[in-house]
Amino acid sequence: MITHWGNSKIAHSSAFICLILLLLYLLFTPQISFLLTASPKTQKAMSQSSVMKPTVLCFGDSLTAGFPFDSPYALALSKVLGVPFLGKGPPSVCNEGCCVVSALSGYRASEFVQLANQTNIASKRFRNENAGGIRAMLRNHHFTVVIVMAGTNDLADTDSIQEILDSLRSLHKIVLDTPRTLLVALPVPEAAYMKRFIAKNEQRLAINKALQKDAEKSEGRMYFIDINSVFPHDMNGGMWHYDGLHMTLEGYESLGTYVGQQLVGFLAPINQDGNNGKVDH
Repeated sequence: MITHWGNSKIAHSSAFICLILLLLYLLFTPQISFLLTASPKTQKAMSQSSVMKPTVLCFGDSLTAGFPFDSPYALALSKVLGVPFLGKGPPSVCNEGCCVVSALSGYRASEFVQLANQTNIASKRFRNENAGGIRAMLRNHHFTVVIVMAGTNDLADTDSIQEILDSLRSLHKIVLDTPRTLLVALPVPEAAYMKRFIAKNEQRLAINKALQKDAEKSEGRMYFIDINSVFPHDMNGGMWHYDGLHMTLEGYESLGTYVGQQLVGFLAPINQDGNNGKVDH
């Protein structure tokens, strides 16, 4: 009886240790850890990722280009979505499931509107940058999702909130007029100089509030991801570059991961409706 009790105790102890090791493995394996902590909607969407392969266009200025490291947030975004990253500029092929960047550093949203129909734009500011105009990109390739982040350079050049909003809404309208394409708007992020020029920061906040309201009224055609609440401008936080305008390598990677996770949640109900990541117009 004593021997049987001792063996039973050893067996229970071994089972308990195995259970602890299994829990540690699950918690510290990134993909599994994310699924365990994600919302139920996001978990279901991730489990369906094999059938939901969106084609994503990331459009904007230097913050989309990943300046000054040439490391766009789209790199991390594509990993979350499980699709290949095809680089910058107009893609040769982008059918079902890919991520593409079309970005020009230093350009204003108003300039993007003027260049919307250009197939291949060579940057007048940086020799190695080229991009497609937003309408040309949508005309030549079917993107199920377009992420737009612009307005930072406009804000530095003008005090007219309405002028900046008109430019951003013109870009957004091009996307919204495209059948079966979801628009994701990212806010104008804070810059270091705005801590000294309070009026500029107030203009930025007013623009972002208007964009958020646009999304709320869009009946599911447009989403607004408030990255500012997740990545506040803190020069000591490791996310923002010392130039006060751009992100660090860690910042761009974290931004892409966060936007990707949010996008998975947006696409979940669409995929459940049987549209394979496509949005009805």
